[in-house]
Amino acid sequence: MRTPVMLMKQEFIKKWTIALNTTCCKVSSSRKEMSVMERKKVIKRTAAIAMAATRRGSTGWSRAIIADEYDRKNNKLVIEAVMGGPQNPDELKNVLRFRSPSSSIFRQKVIKRSKRIRRRRSAATSMSSKSSKTAVKATSLAKSILKKQTQLLKRLMPGGEAIDECCLIEEALDYIVSLKAQVDVMNKLVIAAEYMKKP
Repeated sequence: MRTPVMLMKQEFIKKWTIALNTTCCKVSSSRKEMSVMERKKVIKRTAAIAMAATRRGSTGWSRAIIADEYDRKNNKLVIEAVMGGPQNPDELKNVLRFRSPSSSIFRQKVIKRSKRIRRRRSAATSMSSKSSKTAVKATSLAKSILKKQTQLLKRLMPGGEAIDECCLIEEALDYIVSLKAQVDVMNKLVIAAEYMKKP
């Protein structure tokens, strides 16, 4: 019986193959030989695109990768291919709505966050007793530590700055699972390649 992780790996291999084939066709048509460094970049970039496309825009980090890569030079054809091409234009269109931090959705999240911060500050200033001040200091310290850890997590994840805090842990876990699936597939390919080299 195939587990969800196994299905994810199969989908990743399928989309990664499409991404690599599309890139290789573009290189062949330009008649340009790729250097070793360029090949490494292609492998890394297409793997990231395939990993994000596997989630079909269901997560913030995957939408961020697709939207960011779509704006890079020569990536549009690759992304359109892994996202289903002309047969599935709506899926790519929905993902690209999140392509810029200036989007209305991003601004709404920032506004909500700033309102919460203002409410917290006004509530803190209303406490006047010594015991309340001590509690406020302890709470403030805990919130400060939590905020730093949250910001660190946001910076480590694609599109993290635009992800709402209530969804951050769930998004991070999904991103880790997808990364692990990608690494597992790549490791098995390396092992298979080494095995084929043996006489």
